Amino acid sequence: MQNAALSNINVSHSPGKFSIVLRVYNQDIDAGRMVYIGNYMNFLERARTEWFHYLGLNQRHVERHYRAFFVARDLHLDCFSPAYLDDVLKVSIQVKSLGRTKMVWAHTIERDGIIASADLTAVWVDLKTLKPTAMPAEVREKFLAEFEHRERPAESAQATAST
Repeated sequence: MQNAALSNINVSHSPGKFSIVLRVYNQDIDAGRMVYIGNYMNFLERARTEWFHYLGLNQRHVERHYRAFFVARDLHLDCFSPAYLDDVLKVSIQVKSLGRTKMVWAHTIERDGIIASADLTAVWVDLKTLKPTAMPAEVREKFLAEFEHRERPAESAQATAST
């Protein structure tokens, strides 16, 4: 069920994939009038945050309740085409792989096709020790349900080829 707090945010969720729509603001662009590369990471974070809320995982509550949180360990970003001021972008996220202590999230940013993709590895760490620890079952189950319904690369390629 969709969280009521999302009612004014343009989101979509299909089994295994979550997306938000956002507009490129002046604060997002560089002197070349295109989105500064570091801001693509901000777009990914916005999608992840809204997805967590959609899944019922308020990040502050999760940190307080479990005394743990996700830390980004690795990010691989490929930019294929620039985004510009006032562009409307669709930012999507899905679970690419899921372990006991870490996950890889696959992201895409689209504007008339994919303009960027990223894989982000996140590790669940203990708040006090900052060491990796196993995700609580309640948290992991939410991501496992998403992982089991994810769009697989072959499906994505077939969908792209048929359009």
